Amino acid sequence: MFLEAQIKTQNYVNEVKNKVRGYLKNEKGDFGIGPLGWAAIAVTCLVIAHGLITGWLSDFINDKILNRLNTL
Repeated sequence: MFLEAQIKTQNYVNEVKNKVRGYLKNEKGDFGIGPLGWAAIAVTCLVIAHGLITGWLSDFINDKILNRLNTL
């Protein structure tokens, strides 16, 4: 019984090792580029939230974008 548990645990550990090695040996850049993309999305959301809280984003939209559309 104990030996079976050891074998199952060792097999599971080997599977995890193989998956981690696959990520580390990935040369397409998916492992590094994906988190950078999500970080860029998070920073964009933070900037938008800060702009809405402080009020500069609504002024920018009204003054720069909508007023220029009205002059077209």
